[in-house]
Amino acid sequence: MRTDFQNLTDGDTVILQPNDANPIHKKPVKATFLSGYFYCEGTDPTLGPDYYFGDVLAYNDGFEPVT
Repeated sequence: MRTDFQNLTDGDTVILQPNDANPIHKKPVKATFLSGYFYCEGTDPTLGPDYYFGDVLAYNDGFEPVT
């Protein structure tokens, strides 16, 4: 599992691995990184991102790249 969130580039798609403190997700979720924000599959992007960069670090243990 990777933890180098700072190396993601716009348009990268990852599987986030939520930790026990995560208030939004309890199981892994696919997300797209755009301009410092993470938009998760199954949510309406017009309502805003699911995670800001700082939040993704606090509430996820890491990620797996989607190829």
